[in-house]
Amino acid sequence: MVIQESDKKAVAEFLSGMDKRVTALFFKSDGDSCKFCDQIHDLLKELSQLGDEFCYEMGTDEDMKKFGIKYAPAIIFKERPNIRFLGIPGGYEFKVFLNTILMVSNQKVELNEQLKHEVQKIDSQVDIKVFVTPTCPYCTGAVMTAHKLAMLNPKIVSNMVESIEFRTLAGKHRVMAVPKTVINDKIEFEGSVPEDIFVKKLKEAL
Repeated sequence: MVIQESDKKAVAEFLSGMDKRVTALFFKSDGDSCKFCDQIHDLLKELSQLGDEFCYEMGTDEDMKKFGIKYAPAIIFKERPNIRFLGIPGGYEFKVFLNTILMVSNQKVELNEQLKHEVQKIDSQVDIKVFVTPTCPYCTGAVMTAHKLAMLNPKIVSNMVESIEFRTLAGKHRVMAVPKTVINDKIEFEGSVPEDIFVKKLKEAL
């Protein structure tokens, strides 16, 4: 059991706010090296039992090619494959995972209208990586902002990256503190910044 029994009622009530069905695709790591794959699988299974509109499937090699998945373990959503969780969405990130499911289901993005317009008119590919740890309370804001931008524009790929599981990737980007956001491997910044600053940084990376 991943979700505590005492939390299941609250999670079920949260998921009851979903308007449309959301299907998560789970990609496991090869071999036995995936420390948290079983926990991620159990988490998705438990969520599917708590919410009628949430379900999950195991991603295939064909899915990996189709959606350009380079890293695993990973969770994406069929309805918004450009929104991704690399590693377990545990600790503080569990709430972000739930909020993202609801956002994808209801197709509503809480963001300033001017910022929405700026993001929606971006016409080039953008890759965002937000490095986190499950115990970081400040990481949630950075991840949620990135996912909102990806929700608004399919050209934006937003990745929550669990730094402990992806040590090599974290090392490549010199992650010394979290949250750390990397956009197009060009613009980097630490901390959870206001949404307008995040969008400004994103535009600088184009």
